[in-house]
Amino acid sequence: PNPFKDQTWFTFRHNQFDGDLSVEIDIYNFYGQHVRTIRHSNLLTNGYSIEPILWDGDSDGGSKLSPGYYFYKLRVSNEKEQYTERTQKMIITR
Repeated sequence: PNPFKDQTWFTFRHNQFDGDLSVEIDIYNFYGQHVRTIRHSNLLTNGYSIEPILWDGDSDGGSKLSPGYYFYKLRVSNEKEQYTERTQKMIITR
């Protein structure tokens, strides 16, 4: 999703062919403060990918986040409660 101005889409590929997945994306500012959580449950997959997940660049409180560096932790779980996590950085450029 890098860099973005007003909104971005989270996309990823996985190894759970045509399964139901749950996704949680936790977003943190440069100082490690949690600013947003995005959750989607029972996502039906299309082969080895998912439909993109939209984020409007807002905090949990609804305000637009300031330009800068942010980190997100993506956690994907399957029906058997197996999961994987990845942490990546992103940039908001307003």
